Amino acid sequence: MEQSFNSLLVEAIDDVLSSLGEPVKNQLYIRLDEDFSLQKNQIPEQIFLFSEFLIRTFGPSASFIQIKIMKAFNAKLAKKAAHSLQPIALFDDFSFVSYVQEMRDNINFQTILP
Repeated sequence: MEQSFNSLLVEAIDDVLSSLGEPVKNQLYIRLDEDFSLQKNQIPEQIFLFSEFLIRTFGPSASFIQIKIMKAFNAKLAKKAAHSLQPIALFDDFSFVSYVQEMRDNINFQTILP
């Protein structure tokens, strides 16, 4: 189940980065590996490092990319769900990292992910 969660998260990240163009996406993954020693498949377990990478790379614009990733990930989870996902309450300090952790901690994987 954790594997499915991680796979869907990586797919969502990949989809959003692809929207920047394949060459840009590929260069971002190269920089992620070179600067943070983080491979694409390790991102779900090192979400804080990935978030730091986005912030260092895109500055204030990183939040727009993070929001797009959250939306894409939520859409992928909802597609797998037999019912709509309950929205997560957002707080002023709700971040990309806390969103991923909240989803990981609170989703009933037995009913959503095979």
